[in-house]
Amino acid sequence: MTDFLSTSLIEISNLPGMSGLMLAQDGAGSGAAQKPNDLPPILFMILTVGALFYFMIIKPQRKEKDEREDLLNQVKKGDQVVTIGGIHGKVLAVDLNTSIVTLELAPKMPPIKVNKSAVASVKTKDSEKDQANSLGGGGNKKK
Repeated sequence: MTDFLSTSLIEISNLPGMSGLMLAQDGAGSGAAQKPNDLPPILFMILTVGALFYFMIIKPQRKEKDEREDLLNQVKKGDQVVTIGGIHGKVLAVDLNTSIVTLELAPKMPPIKVNKSAVASVKTKDSEKDQANSLGGGGNKKK
């Protein structure tokens, strides 16, 4: 077997552009197999990197996605919304079948329709009332 390897290496090293390149090693005594006591530190390192990856990347993205889905599912008639394009409007209707939201931009303008996924933020009637109550009854007081 060693004769085959040595002749193969000689033939490969004689090819053009392959000078000094060794593509195979003799497996006898080269330490190709890892020692059994090297496995626990490597396994610990792999598990640690995996846990860090999960808690730093996957979990926050999943939480953000769930919060966005909750926000979009709570859009209802009368809410003030801002779209991802920066359009501010009042929700006139929400079509749950097609996920289209009809917005009123101004009193004398025709309403526009946008996809529900285009809503970036929502200000509900309830949150406006809560803010007004927390400010002492008048939300528009000047200081």
